[in-house]
Amino acid sequence: MLALPFRHTARVLCTALLAGLPALSWGATDSELRDALAAAREQQWARVDAAAIEDHPLRGYVEYHRLKAQLPNLSP
Repeated sequence: MLALPFRHTARVLCTALLAGLPALSWGATDSELRDALAAAREQQWARVDAAAIEDHPLRGYVEYHRLKAQLPNLSP
């Protein structure tokens, strides 16, 4: 009967770990995205590491600043 509570606890911990894995992978690139976004706002494109933020769900904000900087000369 002692194995039952341990089994339940292990199952809950494994579920929590698996549910948190996507957040861990995004957390690794949050600082890179923050740096890239700050560089994009200042139009310092050499500082933007596109490969580091390639899989981040918010990478579109960096692209937004790139397009915004090109707007006066950008064709439709």
